[in-house]
Formats: sequence, structure tokens, C-alpha cells
Amino acid sequence: MCHSSWNESYASGEPLPWDTGTPDPMLIEMIESRAIAPGRTLEVGCGTGTNAIYLAQHAFDVVGVDISPLAVEQARAKAHGCCRFETVDFLNDTPPGGPFQFVFDRGCFHTFDEDDERARFARNVAALLIDE
Repeated sequence: MCHSSWNESYASGEPLPWDTGTPDPMLIEMIESRAIAPGRTLEVGCGTGTNAIYLAQHAFDVVGVDISPLAVEQARAKAHGCCRFETVDFLNDTPPGGPFQFVFDRGCFHTFDEDDERARFARNVAALLIDE
């Protein structure tokens, strides 16, 4: 999906199926079980920031990125400064604030139709993770 389509989705005012307003249940389970320790975190495809804000509320230092400037605007308004949001085309640009200890993606990877896009996404994630 091209950039304008994502912006159009957010501008429509229609309820968006991926923007539920509640954190991802599997993310909640991982955090509450302490499977992932708080640290520098990147959320790819953050949308309006629900998951990033949840992580920030649990002591994660979060940068959320999305290709849609409108989604990022909404995320910043919801977050009240508890985490950082930037408009980034993750396949082509490097997000600020790396390297990261944890990268979370709830709904970005599956939007890619081409094998080369999925491979580039995986390489970009790997390049941003701290090598410990």
C-alpha cells in the first residue's frame, strides 16, 4: 500500500480494524510475564501509538515509527511525551534512536506482498538490534 493510502485511511475518520485502542494481547502477556525486560525499543508500524504507549508505561524507552504522518500526529497527541514518534518509511529509511534491544511489529510485516520487501524488512530489523 502506498503512503497516501495509509494517510487516507487515517484521514477517513472511519474505525480502522488495526487501531483497536487496546494493546496487543500477546505483547501484554510477554511484558507481564517479564519475558522481555524494559530497554530501548522500536515499534515498527506504530499507527496511533497504542502499543508504544503501553510499553512506555512499563518502563520501556520507545521510538514508534510509521509511514503515515497522520498516524504519527495522532500518536504524539495520545502519548503526551511518554515516548517518541517519527514518520519513517521502514523499508527505505533508518529509524532514529537505535540500536534497540527490542523491536516490536504488530501489523507491518504482513502488509508486504513481495519476498524482497519481507527480506528487506527482516534485514532492517536485524541491523537495528543490539548485538550482545
